[in-house]
Amino acid sequence: MKQYKKTYEDLFRDKGEIKLERIGAYDRDIYALIQDFKELYTESYGSLFATALRYLWLEKQITYNGERRVKRWKNGHVPDQIFGRFMAQEVGKDHGLLTRNRWFHVTSYFIAEYFPDFLDKNPFETPEVFEYPYKYATLDFFGFVYQVSNAREMMDYAEDNQMSFHDFRNWASNYVLCYNDEQGKEIYSISKGRDSSFFIKSTKWGSHPLDILYESKQEPKADSGEHDPV
Repeated sequence: MKQYKKTYEDLFRDKGEIKLERIGAYDRDIYALIQDFKELYTESYGSLFATALRYLWLEKQITYNGERRVKRWKNGHVPDQIFGRFMAQEVGKDHGLLTRNRWFHVTSYFIAEYFPDFLDKNPFETPEVFEYPYKYATLDFFGFVYQVSNAREMMDYAEDNQMSFHDFRNWASNYVLCYNDEQGKEIYSISKGRDSSFFIKSTKWGSHPLDILYESKQEPKADSGEHDPV
């Protein structure tokens, strides 16, 4: 992966009246508090990844009139409505609590990128096949760069250099802005989502990779022998 020299100032830094040295802990040492937060996030990210993986696999087991859903959404009014009713009436749960949020969306991209054959294996029976591949580059890193064409290389770089999330965002921002300069046009920009999370936005963003995977897994229909007249 090409490296660019530091050209742009850090976009994420202390500003104005926000002084990190003023932060303390109410009833414990501040460093113990920091460690507790780290452990909580590590555990939560692992749970989010495992939950999304198992949900997506289960969702893909559902068929309607013998056919699997081709996309995660926009399968057509009737198939999507039937799916919603099935979840609410038969499963008895609102699937939107898990799926209608940015981080489930980001995690689904991660799964499509790193585990393209996940539909072929049951994550309930073989969870060891789907081990999260990084120690330092957690899902929040990927959430910042998932629209970048070489996001996986950026994740590898962050892991190899044991980067913090703060340093990664500044490094990745400088990387894509320098790349824009090299290409002579804006391909990437730093954007802010509806949940106030920053991420790198691509002007070339296309179909959800899971939809592409799903379509590639579709079994061809048998030829009925009936054809439209020429």
